[in-house]
Amino acid sequence: MSNDLFNSAVQNLDTLTKAGIFGDVSQNLLMKREKVSTQEFNYLSFLSIYDDPEFDQQTIPYTLAFMDLFTKAMLADSESLKHIMTASWMGTKELPQLETMSSYTRFLTEHRSVRNVSIRLSDESDVDALQRIELAHAILHDYANGFEYCMKLFTFILAVEQIIKGKKYDLQLNDKQPSSNKLNLFRQLDGGEHSLLVDGWDDRLRNADSHIDILYNPQTFRFEGKNKYYEKVGSTKVLRNEEFTVTPAELLTNITPQVGRFIQGYIGASQLLYLVKEGREYYNKAASLLEELSD
Repeated sequence: MSNDLFNSAVQNLDTLTKAGIFGDVSQNLLMKREKVSTQEFNYLSFLSIYDDPEFDQQTIPYTLAFMDLFTKAMLADSESLKHIMTASWMGTKELPQLETMSSYTRFLTEHRSVRNVSIRLSDESDVDALQRIELAHAILHDYANGFEYCMKLFTFILAVEQIIKGKKYDLQLNDKQPSSNKLNLFRQLDGGEHSLLVDGWDDRLRNADSHIDILYNPQTFRFEGKNKYYEKVGSTKVLRNEEFTVTPAELLTNITPQVGRFIQGYIGASQLLYLVKEGREYYNKAASLLEELSD
């Protein structure tokens, strides 16, 4: 299956990686792609995340949750699982727009840009109010982008749960659901078994950022926002307007890290899922590393 959107995103990501935008490890890994088997490349990609000195240990529960979900789906309907997992990156022949590689590339690029600006400003002795505001808004937007990408993945994660429960899945229908519906539908089907994947998402920040209803106040050192939503009261929907504040510390330590853990957990579990069928030797090595990290 050929998908121009997917192929273009891969080429863009390769160009950025070759230029060293994502660091030496990613650059060196890409150089090996044409020299090793697909199985070994997946294993090396897994190591680049999980064998990194800066690896976030709290990613492991997400990886294990995804692995458990994928294992149950494989036992229920392995062919449907293969179709869903492939579609989660490449889209389908009928629905090429479901590809997520372009969203992933954009998230990685902007995330790296925010990180670079943060490092640069941290080395400066005199940072003015405008620079602080710009950085704060960039970090907020980075979270919003990450949230959106994770919700795109939930189109497919929901489908995985649907086949586990013996239900038909419709990727196009899943994709049309707002993020809150995707999370609630998964929660209802899952019964709390994988609650880590659906709990803790702060939709207020993404919603406020997309509607330009949040700003950073350098006087109070807080993000101040409005969350507009409709609440059903009887047979009518009533518009609510909830004001809220979030400190940069809360955003950086309690909210934003969930995005990285979720994405890395999904990618890591996807690589293990591939290796368990296509490269058992490499799977055993990767699983052994994951077990060591879990102790």
